[in-house]
Amino acid sequence: GVLAKLLRLPNEPSVNIKLTGEGPLSDWSGSATAALDGSEILKLDGRHLQTPDGMHRLTVDGGGGFGSLMPPALRPMFEGETRIDIAAAFNDQGLVQVDKAHVATGALSFAAFGTYDSKGENNLKARLAGTNGPVDFRWPLQKGEAQAKINAVDFSLIGDAQAAILDLAADVTSVALPDVALGAVKLSARSDGFNVQAQSGLVKAAIEVGEAGFNDANLARLVQVPMKIDANLSVTKESIAFNPVTIESPGVGGSLTGAFYRDENTVSAVFKLFAVPGALPPAAAAKFDGTIAL
Repeated sequence: GVLAKLLRLPNEPSVNIKLTGEGPLSDWSGSATAALDGSEILKLDGRHLQTPDGMHRLTVDGGGGFGSLMPPALRPMFEGETRIDIAAAFNDQGLVQVDKAHVATGALSFAAFGTYDSKGENNLKARLAGTNGPVDFRWPLQKGEAQAKINAVDFSLIGDAQAAILDLAADVTSVALPDVALGAVKLSARSDGFNVQAQSGLVKAAIEVGEAGFNDANLARLVQVPMKIDANLSVTKESIAFNPVTIESPGVGGSLTGAFYRDENTVSAVFKLFAVPGALPPAAAAKFDGTIAL
């Protein structure tokens, strides 16, 4: 039916999602089930309780063949049996307390716990990791698809909301696009004083690439590995300023300064780049003996 088309399910099976429960919304419990062609593949039990202090307490538990409801590109991440176990609370003042949040499939495990408070003390940690090798993440593009095989992603937010320590690290086995293949990719971002409520602060980010392949021979000469990109970012609600971003690799290097403006979705930047002769086409490389400013 219509839902099967929206989810891009092969052969467009009959999808039936049913929600049952009892009690007022302030103290509600119930269950949700999903069936394909009449066979139940997923069941979740849940409860919502609003307490006198304004907190909304939510629990969700259950699982099943969640992958059957995923578009084809996302199915590798949800293969096998999916288990969900969540207990959390939140209010309308920017406070979220996660007692436990576990999602496990045949391909990945996700866990989070701790507190996020936009006005107070934070102690939130989360981790995504593969259970049988890297997580196979895919996303359809206009021409082909993007694929990332992710070993692990770790995130933490610790400390007072006015100056919290934000830390993000990702270990990626490979990234593949229609004309580009990268390997041994590591990403990190850290701030020692991020203002959670204002969404502002200084962030140091880095990307390291150990392997690279390109269909275009000119790009293959220019972009050589190992490559490292370091970025000093000044983040506000309005913009992200680069102060600066530096690039180091055997073939090309340099820096750029500028900013990305969120409201306008535009970028302004000044580049200062250099390349070694070996990064140029042979006919051009023969004309230079040393480093070339671009």
